[in-house]
Amino acid sequence: FVAVPAAAKDDQKVSAEVMAIARAQIAAGIAQKPWAERMTAIADDYTLFNVFAPTRIEGKANVVSLNTANEAGGGKTLATEMLNSRVQVYGDTAILTFNAYSINQDKDGRTMPGTSKVTRVYVRDGGAWNNVHSHFSSVTPPANWFCHLQFGRGTCY
Repeated sequence: FVAVPAAAKDDQKVSAEVMAIARAQIAAGIAQKPWAERMTAIADDYTLFNVFAPTRIEGKANVVSLNTANEAGGGKTLATEMLNSRVQVYGDTAILTFNAYSINQDKDGRTMPGTSKVTRVYVRDGGAWNNVHSHFSSVTPPANWFCHLQFGRGTCY
């Protein structure tokens, strides 16, 4: 029997809480819940670096407005997996990093994969964890990546 230090137990608890928040946000997106509902664990002064925006987006209200307008085009996310997730805890700050793999559908019904590297910074305020900053970076998959994923080789037959 190996005793686990109290700090490590606390970090595991925080990690589970932060992961649950992120998974709930992803699930709300897939269910196409209203953006205000998807952003319940987001701070009002939230900031975002997104692969599609040329600059940092400031404020929860701006993110909601931009995403609502974007979805009016008819596209949606069908599924998202958080791969290689890790939470680092520093007192009342937690940093979640992961690789996101999504299946997205455009307005014409065509599906396509989406990949990104994600960092989310959470701060505990008044006992609740809130996402204060996120950074999404694009990932360029290698040639024949889908064949590797499905068949373990670089050539599809």
